[in-house]
Amino acid sequence: MAIPQQLPIAVRRPNAPLAIVWIVLEQRDRRGAPMVINPTLAYIESQIRAAFGDEWQSFRVIEARDVPTDRTFRDAWRDRDGVIEVDLPAAKALHRTAIDRRAAARIEALERQVVTALVTGAPASRMALLRDRRLALLAARDDARIDAAASVDELAAIDPLASIADD
Repeated sequence: MAIPQQLPIAVRRPNAPLAIVWIVLEQRDRRGAPMVINPTLAYIESQIRAAFGDEWQSFRVIEARDVPTDRTFRDAWRDRDGVIEVDLPAAKALHRTAIDRRAAARIEALERQVVTALVTGAPASRMALLRDRRLALLAARDDARIDAAASVDELAAIDPLASIADD
């Protein structure tokens, strides 16, 4: 049986997302000769401490195939009953935060348009359009589809900013 080059470890941390630490098992010594590391409990704990200090609760060795390939909601991963899965309420909070960040950049650009419109004496209809876009961008995080999403795939497909036009 071949020794894997890396050993994935699921690490639970207090008030933080699940972390996956990949422990390298095959290295080269100073002469370039291959060197295999024996991943003892003490060695694994030393690697986790190197990454997180004392800010971890527990860990378990997992198979590489157990690590989710979709990293969209990585910060919502939880280790439940030996299965790494996405915590949907946490994913919804992350999705809202991402929407807020994207909306903030668009609001900043929109505010520059408002200043330009004021300086150039744009018609009231233009000012109303800019105001409505700003309100829509602010409200995007509260899109009811986010709360209604029943799966991670459904949540990832929701983009309330896509329907808000830019100039």
